[in-house]
Amino acid sequence: MKPTTQYGEFANSRQHNCSLHNFTAQSQGLPLQKPGRRTPRLDGLDCDPGNVLSRRAARQAGPDRGADPRAGREKRQRRAGRGRRLVPRLLELLELLLLVAVVVALVLVLVLLVRVSGRTVLLILERVKRMAAGRNGRGDSLGVSATDGTESEKTKRPDGPMHKEEDAAAAPEAPPAGPDGAEEAAERAVARRRAVPEGAKGSRALSNRPPRKQQAPPGRRRQEVEEEAKEEAESQLHRPPTPLVDIGANLAHPSFRDRLAELLQRASDAGVGHIIVTGTSVESSLEGLELCRSVNAAEAGSSRPHRVRLSCTVGVHPHDAGESLKKAGGAERLSKDLEDIIVANRDVVVAVGETGLDYEASFALLVYRGFAARSTGCARTGPGGKDRNFSSRADQESVLDAQLELAARLDMPLFLHERAAHEELRGLLAERALRLRRKGVVHCFTSPAPEHARAFVELGFSIGITGWVCDLRPGRGAGLGGVLPHVPLDRIMIETDAPYLIPRNVPRPVSRRFRQNEPALLGYVLKKVAESYAAARPGLSLEEVMDEVAAASTRNACALFGLRM
Repeated sequence: MKPTTQYGEFANSRQHNCSLHNFTAQSQGLPLQKPGRRTPRLDGLDCDPGNVLSRRAARQAGPDRGADPRAGREKRQRRAGRGRRLVPRLLELLELLLLVAVVVALVLVLVLLVRVSGRTVLLILERVKRMAAGRNGRGDSLGVSATDGTESEKTKRPDGPMHKEEDAAAAPEAPPAGPDGAEEAAERAVARRRAVPEGAKGSRALSNRPPRKQQAPPGRRRQEVEEEAKEEAESQLHRPPTPLVDIGANLAHPSFRDRLAELLQRASDAGVGHIIVTGTSVESSLEGLELCRSVNAAEAGSSRPHRVRLSCTVGVHPHDAGESLKKAGGAERLSKDLEDIIVANRDVVVAVGETGLDYEASFALLVYRGFAARSTGCARTGPGGKDRNFSSRADQESVLDAQLELAARLDMPLFLHERAAHEELRGLLAERALRLRRKGVVHCFTSPAPEHARAFVELGFSIGITGWVCDLRPGRGAGLGGVLPHVPLDRIMIETDAPYLIPRNVPRPVSRRFRQNEPALLGYVLKKVAESYAAARPGLSLEEVMDEVAAASTRNACALFGLRM
């Protein structure tokens, strides 16, 4: 047989491959292969694959097969080792994630427990403090009874014999023996029994500690808490002698529908004498008219000494400009509808509005106002809930222009709204200022720029201040207090804009009873406005400034809207 390196014409024959395999296998003691079968892979043969295998067999075996069997085994072992190491790493990562999740959950639970138990801890500490103060203030803690000044049995000094003479000298003179002395002792005993509070027993009854308050029945506990909160609020808030006028409140809001009588009673108790219900669309204006007539009729027959009277405005808010134009079929038709409503109800309608321009894009204020006011048109959710531009600028300007013409034609004041559109609104008002004999008021003024307030005042308009001035958080009403001294008192008015913008200076006991703003809280707006003016009047007390601001606001509202108090 020819050598393995010289196979010539037998290079590509299957028979040659079989013979070559058998020759190599026989030399190494391996099993032989029958002719006609495919040459197996030579993984375990110690031969040169380039000399033994054909080109086809070499391609099938691959470049690294058969060269070094140990290298292949090591490579497979490394791959298997990587796979075995990957699983523990994944398990370690999973354990770490679970540990982080447990820690986060524990932190959240701890925060929740702190919030829930914080008030309880404060109450316990307050009770301990009161108990300590009560022990220190008791007369028997000093060894003296509260009634006759004698030393009690509980607090006698243990070294009594050492101080017997001193105690005898300090003791009061004993009553003389005999009938007279017995009568005096009996009288003192009766007096002591009368001094003991009813239900008190034991030695504690003789102490000067105030009697423990009896626990109220469950049915009366809530009522007593509300009465105590009301008394606390009245003690903290000065009530001026002049009845207050709330120039802007959304009393047609659905949240007031079932408790309007209580709302008016609280407003009357707080010194509010007149409320102007804000109209923001044709529909809400009609609702406000119906509300005013029903309330005024009921108040006329009321026996309350301080009755609350309602008036309203009729107009279209800039948020409702686009929708109102579509419903009416144009600005002219919308103006005609508003005019018909006003002319038929001149005894109740006192202004045209709420109208103006609103170019502000504020998602935060949308969330604050949008949810609860969808049915009244005060501030509804915009398209997609993205911003407050519920109507295009062209629609807002068209509706505003129509209402400016209507106010000039009917000789009525304007109830204006402005957000992020100062220059545009000031320009439109300046063009028509000469045609408006009774100018109006910029309702819910929020700008922290004094020049904006001065610009409206120079045009003849008044400034309406809401509970926004009480919100001292950055970006809200913190800068509005510095603007008020630039507004003359004959151009200032106060309002609540209920149910929105609850004053943040309301004490906590009162804020628990008032979950939303209402006219009864107008006094807190007055207080904050007076504090801003008091800084420029160092010679007056806060109560005197409050009386001055209240009188000015009521006087300005009556003059502008023609109100009767």
